[in-house]
Amino acid sequence: MLSINSLKVSFDRPIIQGIDLHLDSQKAILLGTNGSGKTTIIRSISGIVEYQGEIKINGISTKKNEKVEGFSTNLPEIFKLGRTVNEMATLYEELMGIDYFLFMDFLEEMKMKEIMNRKFKKLSAGQQLIVRNALALSSKPMVYALDEPFENVDLSRRDTIAKWAKEIGLEGILVTHEADMLTSEYLRDFEIYFLVDGKIYGPVNVEELLSSKIEYREEPGSKMLMEKNGKKIFLVKGSEQNVSEVIKEIDFIMR
Repeated sequence: MLSINSLKVSFDRPIIQGIDLHLDSQKAILLGTNGSGKTTIIRSISGIVEYQGEIKINGISTKKNEKVEGFSTNLPEIFKLGRTVNEMATLYEELMGIDYFLFMDFLEEMKMKEIMNRKFKKLSAGQQLIVRNALALSSKPMVYALDEPFENVDLSRRDTIAKWAKEIGLEGILVTHEADMLTSEYLRDFEIYFLVDGKIYGPVNVEELLSSKIEYREEPGSKMLMEKNGKKIFLVKGSEQNVSEVIKEIDFIMR
């Protein structure tokens, strides 16, 4: 179980302003713009940054910055060892208990087995991210936290990452700014949270969101989706607005 209570993080200014999030045998998408604090939340969950409040994974606090069994993340701070991709996989097989053969299966599914003997730092940004995603998930974690798992990844490969996220783990949270990924068939059972101005709104089921209409005024049967710049935004179920229009509207709101 992933439990976040009254999380606050500040650097030069407040970044996260007292959020709560609880996942119990659930998977979630945290949608927010670049610079909204999404990565800060993942780094807090991973015990990398100092924070106020409480975060527990399977009942264990992450404040002590100790390894939590059954948890994995794709953050670059975690994967610093090894020169080649093969060396990284071998090292983290020993250090983190990743399944080397599952990792290879992931790369084969991506048609990327040829990179095994290449230096990790020489890979493209998208290739590096795919490797980190694969390393994180090939440890077969009970709980995972993935930071921008689709960024700089070819469109043809993004759905494969979504499939991994669906199949691996009992609970998981992935953060992204790419609203178009909500249309992936593999993410339809995920719950969506919105990170706006340091606060979290939600959850809303992906299917519910995609079959609803975004409105800027309250209507009968509507529910508040979020508040941004002092304006409330509502969700109206069962509208005739098509999926592409909903995605465009969400993308516009989250800018």
